[in-house]
Amino acid sequence: VKTSLFESSKAAKLTKVTMRFLHPIVLLLAFACIAFFFQNYRLQKTGDTLHSTALLPLAVCVYFTGIYMFFAPWPRYSIPLRPELYLCAVWSGTAITKLFLNRWRRRNAQ
Repeated sequence: VKTSLFESSKAAKLTKVTMRFLHPIVLLLAFACIAFFFQNYRLQKTGDTLHSTALLPLAVCVYFTGIYMFFAPWPRYSIPLRPELYLCAVWSGTAITKLFLNRWRRRNAQ
């Protein structure tokens, strides 16, 4: 690519800088999704539809990360996984928020 929108547009450059800053946080939240998934698995019924649906983006991320990390470690293969990564990060963010809200409510109720 000879020219990029990220070089000519200040708004596009701002989104690039913002995502570079947020990317490690999103990765950590997506990785935390594994722990929250198994915690919810222990607490919920096994045949729960919501729980089974949440498994799909997590399984896709883990599978493709495992395959491409060892066999084809090229950055371009991470681009199709970003929607799943963002879904896992949002799910973890929601779980963390619920956890803190429940603890805060219990502490204030006493």
